[in-house]
Amino acid sequence: MGKEGREGGHKWNVWLAVWVGPIISTLCIILYVLLLDVDPPEIKPRYAIENASATLVYFANAGNIIASFILAGALLQQEYSLLLVWMCWGLLYAVLTAIVIPLSLFSLLRYIPARVIIHATSLLSMIWSFYTIFRVYRFRDIYEWGSDPHRRFQRQSELQGETNNRITGESNIL
Repeated sequence: MGKEGREGGHKWNVWLAVWVGPIISTLCIILYVLLLDVDPPEIKPRYAIENASATLVYFANAGNIIASFILAGALLQQEYSLLLVWMCWGLLYAVLTAIVIPLSLFSLLRYIPARVIIHATSLLSMIWSFYTIFRVYRFRDIYEWGSDPHRRFQRQSELQGETNNRITGESNIL
């Protein structure tokens, strides 16, 4: 991933990968509260599988919203170690969503296809976001430096200042 023209800028697909997660998670929570998690009166008491599924959905999606805001801050501040934390969360979110899909298939509530579609969409968007953010992390210190084909990419670790070797009283110690 190369930098755009400004310091700290990332391409549009990186920001789309950051914000598609909380948008889908917010939509999922709203749909669950208003439509998908409504018990019909004839199913009382509620089955444990329904409670487990709803708990996983609310926990995973609320955590995804919080993690996406942390990810956006990490990208803006170029704190690439927080990208690793988000990637760990992304793996956990993908596992939780993969567990919720079969739980939704065995649900006694209505709108089973809608549940499966929204969870599959969440899972696919997380996989795409994970791949995109992993590429940002992997190429975090590669910069494009013009059109010279031999020096097109240069690692940030190779970019160091010069040391004053003259005897002028300056030292490298602060």
